Amino acid sequence: EPLGLVGAMAVPAMLIAYGVSLRLGPRPGSGGSAPVLALIVTLKLVVQPVVAYTVGRFALGMEGAPLLAVTVLAALPAAQNIFVIAVRYDRSTVLARDAVFATTVLSVPAVAVAAAVVG
Repeated sequence: EPLGLVGAMAVPAMLIAYGVSLRLGPRPGSGGSAPVLALIVTLKLVVQPVVAYTVGRFALGMEGAPLLAVTVLAALPAAQNIFVIAVRYDRSTVLARDAVFATTVLSVPAVAVAAAVVG
Protein backbone atom coordinates (compact mmCIF):
# COMPACT_ATOMS: atom_id res chain seq x y z
CA GLU A 1 0.00 0.00 0.00
CA PRO A 2 2.68 2.63 0.86
CA LEU A 3 4.63 1.78 -2.30
CA GLY A 4 1.49 2.27 -4.36
CA LEU A 5 0.93 5.68 -2.79
CA VAL A 6 4.49 6.77 -3.47
CA GLY A 7 4.26 5.50 -7.05
CA ALA A 8 0.98 7.31 -7.62
CA MET A 9 2.57 10.52 -6.34
CA ALA A 10 5.41 10.50 -8.91
CA VAL A 11 3.69 12.28 -11.80
CA PRO A 12 1.92 14.94 -9.69
CA ALA A 13 5.17 15.65 -7.82
CA MET A 14 7.00 16.03 -11.13
CA LEU A 15 4.38 18.48 -12.38
CA ILE A 16 4.53 20.47 -9.14
CA ALA A 17 8.33 20.68 -9.38
CA TYR A 18 8.02 21.89 -12.97
CA GLY A 19 5.45 24.51 -11.96
CA VAL A 20 7.70 25.72 -9.15
CA SER A 21 10.58 26.10 -11.61
CA LEU A 22 8.36 28.16 -13.92
CA ARG A 23 7.31 30.40 -11.04
CA LEU A 24 10.62 30.83 -9.25
CA GLY A 25 13.09 30.56 -12.12
CA PRO A 26 13.83 33.04 -14.89
CA ARG A 27 11.02 33.82 -17.31
CA PRO A 28 10.70 31.14 -20.03
CA GLY A 29 12.82 32.05 -23.02
CA SER A 30 15.17 34.30 -21.08
CA GLY A 31 17.68 31.58 -20.29
CA GLY A 32 20.10 32.88 -22.89
CA SER A 33 20.18 29.79 -25.11
CA ALA A 34 17.70 30.82 -27.82
CA PRO A 35 19.53 29.13 -30.74
CA VAL A 36 19.78 25.83 -28.88
CA LEU A 37 16.15 26.08 -27.77
CA ALA A 38 15.07 26.81 -31.35
CA LEU A 39 16.99 23.74 -32.53
CA ILE A 40 15.38 21.54 -29.87
CA VAL A 41 11.87 22.79 -30.69
CA THR A 42 12.45 22.35 -34.43
CA LEU A 43 13.77 18.83 -33.98
CA LYS A 44 10.88 17.86 -31.71
CA LEU A 45 7.96 19.49 -33.49
CA VAL A 46 9.06 19.42 -37.14
CA VAL A 47 11.78 16.85 -37.77
CA GLN A 48 10.43 14.10 -35.50
CA PRO A 49 6.91 14.10 -37.03
CA VAL A 50 8.36 14.19 -40.57
CA VAL A 51 10.64 11.24 -39.77
CA ALA A 52 7.76 9.36 -38.11
CA TYR A 53 5.56 9.96 -41.16
CA THR A 54 8.30 8.94 -43.58
CA VAL A 55 9.17 5.75 -41.73
CA GLY A 56 5.53 4.87 -41.13
CA ARG A 57 4.45 5.53 -44.70
CA PHE A 58 7.36 4.27 -46.74
CA ALA A 59 9.25 1.80 -44.56
CA LEU A 60 6.27 0.26 -42.78
CA GLY A 61 3.55 0.82 -45.39
CA MET A 62 1.13 2.47 -42.98
CA GLU A 63 -1.90 4.40 -44.19
CA GLY A 64 -4.99 6.07 -42.74
CA ALA A 65 -5.58 6.17 -39.00
CA PRO A 66 -2.41 4.30 -37.95
CA LEU A 67 -0.22 6.69 -39.96
CA LEU A 68 -2.11 9.66 -38.54
CA ALA A 69 -1.63 8.33 -34.99
CA VAL A 70 2.11 7.82 -35.47
CA THR A 71 2.57 11.31 -36.94
CA VAL A 72 0.44 13.10 -34.34
CA LEU A 73 2.11 11.26 -31.46
CA ALA A 74 5.50 12.36 -32.80
CA ALA A 75 4.28 16.00 -32.79
CA LEU A 76 3.37 15.95 -29.08
CA PRO A 77 5.46 18.06 -26.67
CA ALA A 78 8.67 16.97 -24.99
CA ALA A 79 8.09 14.92 -21.87
CA GLN A 80 8.53 16.22 -18.34
CA ASN A 81 11.15 13.51 -17.91
CA ILE A 82 13.81 15.64 -19.57
CA PHE A 83 13.26 18.31 -16.93
CA VAL A 84 13.41 15.79 -14.09
CA ILE A 85 16.64 14.29 -15.46
CA ALA A 86 18.16 17.76 -15.95
CA VAL A 87 17.34 18.66 -12.34
CA ARG A 88 18.62 15.34 -11.03
CA TYR A 89 22.00 15.72 -12.74
CA ASP A 90 22.10 19.52 -12.49
CA ARG A 91 22.66 19.97 -16.23
CA SER A 92 20.91 22.58 -18.41
CA THR A 93 17.91 22.79 -16.11
CA VAL A 94 16.64 26.09 -17.51
CA LEU A 95 17.08 24.86 -21.09
CA ALA A 96 15.17 21.66 -20.31
CA ARG A 97 12.41 23.63 -18.61
CA ASP A 98 12.17 26.05 -21.54
CA ALA A 99 12.14 23.17 -24.03
CA VAL A 100 9.21 21.53 -22.24
CA PHE A 101 7.39 24.86 -22.07
CA ALA A 102 7.99 25.83 -25.71
CA THR A 103 7.13 22.42 -27.14
CA THR A 104 3.99 22.29 -25.02
CA VAL A 105 2.77 25.66 -26.30
CA LEU A 106 3.80 25.05 -29.90
CA SER A 107 2.58 21.47 -30.07
CA VAL A 108 -1.01 22.65 -30.53
CA PRO A 109 -0.36 24.09 -34.01
CA ALA A 110 2.11 21.29 -34.77
CA VAL A 111 -0.51 18.63 -34.05
CA ALA A 112 -3.11 20.56 -36.04
CA VAL A 113 -0.80 20.79 -39.05
CA ALA A 114 0.16 17.13 -38.79
CA ALA A 115 -3.50 16.11 -38.59
CA ALA A 116 -4.43 18.33 -41.54
CA VAL A 117 -1.60 17.10 -43.74
CA VAL A 118 -1.86 13.40 -42.94
CA GLY A 119 -5.59 13.20 -42.25
